[in-house]
Amino acid sequence: MDELFPWSAFGTNKYRLTGIYSIMPASCLNLSRSRKECYQVLLVDDHPLIRNHIKTLLERVEGMEFIGEAGDGREAYQLCQIYRPDLVLMDVEMPHVNGLQATSQILGEFPGIKILLFSLYSSSEYIQEAFNRGAHAYLLKDCLAEDITAAVAAVLNGGTFISPGLMQSDLPNLFNK
Repeated sequence: MDELFPWSAFGTNKYRLTGIYSIMPASCLNLSRSRKECYQVLLVDDHPLIRNHIKTLLERVEGMEFIGEAGDGREAYQLCQIYRPDLVLMDVEMPHVNGLQATSQILGEFPGIKILLFSLYSSSEYIQEAFNRGAHAYLLKDCLAEDITAAVAAVLNGGTFISPGLMQSDLPNLFNK
């Protein structure tokens, strides 16, 4: 693994690791897991525009701090090893290691991390595979902003979430198989 290069600027600690850029807000540093003042969130998508859009939306939610971004599942796993985020928001379809594979890998080593997957795919096979691998939520990329915040709240409170539009299909029978 490459060496970490710390910088200090604008009240954050910033690290560069093999092309992965991570920003950890100073307000989240050195907090005990039992008295956490904020949830640490990792954002994973191979499209920077999507990451920026989701980050902009969720930065308005009090108590959430973004600790990093990754462009594929391999980078996500590396950042999980370093930071142990509370929540990973991750695309399903990415190069190298996709979101489904990364979900299994991350939860295999860090079962306490919550994973919210988002995708263009609405087929029940993808959704069932996501939950079989341990995902806590599955959102379609064309969902409303309110759905994203509702999914994050549900997952961080110990629940699960599926895009409301998906509930109209054959999904009610999906978990009875």
